[in-house]
Amino acid sequence: MSARDAQIMHPAGAVLRLPPQTPQARCLAERRAVLEPAVGSAAWYALEPPATRAEAGAAVSAKTGADVHSLMVAPLAARGLVLGVVSLRRSERREPFEEDDLTLAQELAARAALSIDNARRYTQQQQAALSLQRSTDEGGRGLFLVAQFTERWGTRYTRDGKTVWTEQSLSGR
Repeated sequence: MSARDAQIMHPAGAVLRLPPQTPQARCLAERRAVLEPAVGSAAWYALEPPATRAEAGAAVSAKTGADVHSLMVAPLAARGLVLGVVSLRRSERREPFEEDDLTLAQELAARAALSIDNARRYTQQQQAALSLQRSTDEGGRGLFLVAQFTERWGTRYTRDGKTVWTEQSLSGR
């Protein structure tokens, strides 16, 4: 992530306190997409990181009044878990968002949420596998000792895990 991206996005893991009247809070509370075809207040604006607010303010004044006038918010939900929301704003085109736009936004948000959840699950499984490997792997020390005290040895992999076999002559025979 570039330094600019870090300035215009909320930090990873940041917890945002959403005022209950915002479309984002309604979307989370109702677990459904929200369409605001005519945004009358700038409540959404207060939720933005400071660098984004400054950039948006400069862009608004440069466009002589062209501002966000339509808003859609869709939940990022996968497998019964709400991961966040996606907010889509319209400022360039004068037409407000419509129901068809909201349907598309919901589909995109659902696919994005599933991808995010898959990545989250994969990361958790990888971390669990590494943790298990660290807890059961003695770094080869056990096999070194086996090699020192036996005549022949080897490993075999079965569906139950790794098996180490050894051959050793019995003393006195």
